[in-house]
Amino acid sequence: MTRPIEARGGKANTDFGSREGKRAERMAKRRPIIFTVTAIIVLTQIGFAQKEIPMLTEKGTVTLIFNGFSQETPAVSGMQAVRLQASIRNDTPFTFAGLMFELNGYDARGNDVKECGIGGAGGGCRFNLFDPIKPGQTLPLKAPGDFAVIQTSRNVVRVELKVIEATYFIKYEVQSDPVANQTFTISPSFGLKGIGLEFRNKSSDVIEVAWDQSVYIDEHGNSSRLIRGNVNLAEKDRSQPNTVIPPGTKLQETVFPVDRVQQVDGKWTQVPILPELAYIFDEQFLREQAWARAAYRPGTKTFTGEEVRLFLQLLVNEQKQNVTITFKIANMIQ
Repeated sequence: MTRPIEARGGKANTDFGSREGKRAERMAKRRPIIFTVTAIIVLTQIGFAQKEIPMLTEKGTVTLIFNGFSQETPAVSGMQAVRLQASIRNDTPFTFAGLMFELNGYDARGNDVKECGIGGAGGGCRFNLFDPIKPGQTLPLKAPGDFAVIQTSRNVVRVELKVIEATYFIKYEVQSDPVANQTFTISPSFGLKGIGLEFRNKSSDVIEVAWDQSVYIDEHGNSSRLIRGNVNLAEKDRSQPNTVIPPGTKLQETVFPVDRVQQVDGKWTQVPILPELAYIFDEQFLREQAWARAAYRPGTKTFTGEEVRLFLQLLVNEQKQNVTITFKIANMIQ
């Protein structure tokens, strides 16, 4: 639920008929004006009763820390271009990739006056935070996400702020065990952008890792060749030579399934091994946007309880040894 913020009445007391008033008017045309809360009411008929405004989401509260508005240009035909001077504090336990929130104005009868609508269309004033924001972090709004064109002629007595769209990073708890014997130890670590492997050769023999004979196996049993972290992604389909681990040494590598390497906008890039982002939508926004319904419902598949595997072929003193490392997704928090 959004928390209503009541507007306060008031009148700006600026005498532009005086010499100082005319000077101030000339200066106002040269640079943006920072308005106090009282002046904002004259400009937009919207006032904020508090500096910190909580906006509740499915994942917890994000807080708008309000500092004021700046006027971009003089008002024309009842329309005013402004920038919202504010910061967002993330009070949830999730990291957001970005979010969009909306300011809606209501008249004395509770009707939405479409404060940022033009010609009867549109509705609320939408602002964006484009930067990732971690739990407990506070970030300022930046251009162009702080910009709006407000109808100054609207008879607004109450405003509401709400998050209408946000993307956040899914949390995974993935369990795996090291593989150890008298000859070698392999310690794995699972990541969405790569699987870390530390090999330790405990023997007096040479060990080789045969990358072209090693594969990643997804939760459906589909296998994919591996690409190492230091290989150019554009060369993903080329043969990869074996890596030699001399006796008594260790090797650290990061590997990634080739089928998660894709070309985006003409550039080769890594797609996360498992879904990385989930969406939050306001219910009304969800009803209005078909793409949002497709992204949100049925939502991201639950991988909790699933297993993925890494099949590695080693050569120990030129003798093949096959190793399978299992990663169990113990929890997926979205």
